[in-house]
Amino acid sequence: MIEHLDVGAGTSPHPDATKTMDARTDLDNIYYKGVDIQADRWPIENNSVERVTMMHVIEHLNPDNLEHVWKELSRILAPGGIANVHTPHIGTFAVGRNPNHRALGGFSLELGQYLAGERPKWGSPPDWSVDYW
Repeated sequence: MIEHLDVGAGTSPHPDATKTMDARTDLDNIYYKGVDIQADRWPIENNSVERVTMMHVIEHLNPDNLEHVWKELSRILAPGGIANVHTPHIGTFAVGRNPNHRALGGFSLELGQYLAGERPKWGSPPDWSVDYW
């Protein structure tokens, strides 16, 4: 069982993470290296992670690949597991000035509606509850 997996950890993994995953292969702090979370099957067993964090990752993904990401998150989370997905609000200055932000941008009403199952634009949403704060 993995207590806390940080997906897209990069050079600044979550301080509580017990395992990390990233597309980069050149970082010593990454446990699962070279994983394309948008296309690869994540190298983690089903129902084996208690908590997943994705800190400012989804705004860099292609919206067409979100369904794959949500399916993999759902697959690896243990029953009762928690996924904390953080992204900047689409109206903030940080979203517009970063050229690596994809069409998704950041958090928007459309993304919130998708995650809540109200807008199937990017495929079937995960079977999760969504909290906004």
